[in-house]
Parts: sequence; C-alpha cells; structure tokens
Amino acid sequence: TGLPSMTYFFELAGEGIDAIRRGGGRPVLMYMNLGNMKYFNHKYGFTEGDALLKEFGALLAHTFSNENCCHIAQDHFAVFTAEAGLGETLAQLFRASAALHGGNSLPVRVGIYPFTNEDVPISMACDRAKIACDAIKKSYSSEYSVYQNALRDNVKRRQYIQASIDKAIAENWIRSSKSVQDLQNPAVGQISFSSKPRKGVCGQVKQRSNGSSSVFSSSSRSTSYFRMNSIFD
Repeated sequence: TGLPSMTYFFELAGEGIDAIRRGGGRPVLMYMNLGNMKYFNHKYGFTEGDALLKEFGALLAHTFSNENCCHIAQDHFAVFTAEAGLGETLAQLFRASAALHGGNSLPVRVGIYPFTNEDVPISMACDRAKIACDAIKKSYSSEYSVYQNALRDNVKRRQYIQASIDKAIAENWIRSSKSVQDLQNPAVGQISFSSKPRKGVCGQVKQRSNGSSSVFSSSSRSTSYFRMNSIFD
C-alpha cells in the first residue's frame, strides 16, 4: 500500500499526537478494517483483493496524509488525526470507499480511541481502538465505534470466562436459569457463573441436535439455541 510500517507509524504517531496537543486539538487514534475481506478474496481472487487494499490505502493517505496512516496487516489499518471535524471526514471517507474498485468495494469499520489526559502509549491506544472496531465486526455497513471502558471490561470478562470454563465445569460454577415466560420451552434459557469469582452471564450457548451443548459456539442450521441476554453480544 505504500503506507508506513507499524513500528515507524508508532514513532510518527507519538510526534504527531504531541503536535496536535500543542496546537490545542484533541488527538484520536483509529483502527480500521474492511468487512468480509475473506469472502471478497474467495469470490474475486487475491489479486483483486490486493488491488482493493492498495486503493483503500491510497484513499487513507489522501484523506489523512501518508505519514498519519499505517497498514498493519491484511485489511487492517491505523490512522491518527485530530478529533475536530472527524465525523464529516469519516462520512466522506465512507462515501469515497464505497466507490473504490469500480464500486465493487467493502464496508469500512472504524474503532476510535480519543486521547485524554491519561498517559497512554501509542501501542495501547491502538489496542483500545481495535477493541472499539471489533465491537462492530458484525456490521455490514460502514460505521465507526468510539472506545469506552465498558468495551474493555467486556473483553476482559470474555477472556476470563474462556480461560476459566474448564474449572467452572469441574467445580460446578455454572447454573442454568429460565425466565417465567420460557418455562414451556425447554430450548430456551441462559447460563451464568454462579459462584465466586462471579462474572455474570456468559456467552451464547447452543444445544446440539444430539442433546449436548457447547459454550461460545457459532451458529448452525442443524442446531437449536438457548436464547440469552448476553453481556457480550
């Protein structure tokens, strides 16, 4: 794409963010990716996918300047800029991105980390922007998400549950529950970690056609599902 590498970008971002602050602005760091890139490559081939990535990289450089941007890997990019006017800038970016590659383009997902008075390293700011970006990974249209501490807490909670699931099963932490309205439907319910260390309701659970169940599984037409109020989804 011709954009700076991640290591060089972190150096540029540190200097650029300081310059924005000296000018009285509020800096932000954005993490971006293109939705459904794997499907695009599968349908049109990697040559077409690479061409789209180069066009998108050129669009970012034109919008924010080359030294404000970074091609992290695959369809992942990072950008730093000032917060002022960012909403309109992103709206223009989304419109221009939709016209790339003869209109055969992909939606853009953007996670935004606004810098505060907290001393946050550029690498951590990038991680937080990615958390905000991942929060809209199921979106099929171009949009942005702003980082909040609640997003970070949800990630930590998910990681805790995934790391503790074997122990939770062995020590019988997990309990199923049903609301009154669901008592007549055996395929509806929710589970939670019911003993210390308590982390609340965990992710989606599905009941397989053979009666077994698994946690954190993806959907399938051959299964029936527990319906949950998930803290993650």
